[in-house]
Amino acid sequence: MVSDLTIVKLGGSVITYKDKVPPKTDIDALDRIAQELRACRGPLIVVLGGGAHGHQAAKHYGYDTPEGMERRLEGVPLIRHNMTLLCQDVQDSLARAGISTVSIPPFCTFVLNAEKIDEYFIEPIVMSLESGLTVVTHGDVCFDRSHGASILSGDTLVSWLSAQLGAPRVLVGTDVDGIYDSDPRMNPDAKLVRRVDNSNELFVLDGLGPSASIDVTGGMLKKVRELIEAAQHGATVTIFNLSVEGRLEALLRGEETICTRIAFNH
Repeated sequence: MVSDLTIVKLGGSVITYKDKVPPKTDIDALDRIAQELRACRGPLIVVLGGGAHGHQAAKHYGYDTPEGMERRLEGVPLIRHNMTLLCQDVQDSLARAGISTVSIPPFCTFVLNAEKIDEYFIEPIVMSLESGLTVVTHGDVCFDRSHGASILSGDTLVSWLSAQLGAPRVLVGTDVDGIYDSDPRMNPDAKLVRRVDNSNELFVLDGLGPSASIDVTGGMLKKVRELIEAAQHGATVTIFNLSVEGRLEALLRGEETICTRIAFNH
């Protein structure tokens, strides 16, 4: 447990140009986000979505299909290389904002089995936070005892870290204002769901579908399921539009803004 911990997820669709080949980071967006993160008081974990850096290579090597173990293992070096580059860009932006960080990649600390977390070494994260450092981690490829290698998504990581460390606050930045009752890109009349709890959880999940762009981690439906799990462990989870300037800072300051909150029994 780490008291007063905040976990912030930076969606890959905001911090990378998801359709650019080869992958490219949006440095201007990162620099703005880094300035907003300065408003955080207390321990902070920043979790990166893979965006172009993770999803393109993972798709190429068959991580979204039942490909053989050898094909998946062939993709490990490129995915790791791309995610290392993205993480370095994020750390550089945070350093320019005066935030001291350490990068802890899941590849080095997690082992999966059938795409589920099987073994982990969390002490480096805890000790980094206790030392006053901001931890930067990300969705990543990890060795998998059943499949050779699998993707540990940023959303799975957010949910797992929240439960393991007792984070009371989880902020998930995406490229939309929150959860809608249908896909806002397809339905102009889609309505923002301001709160998800016991009363409407099943209705919300029923209205969700896969992400519109390349995503080997399950799209919006899996994302929300993961975040509901984090909320069921006691966190208040907020999904907000990270591409709109000022919303992350407002949430870090405890101010109201356009978003969806997921909360159960609190």
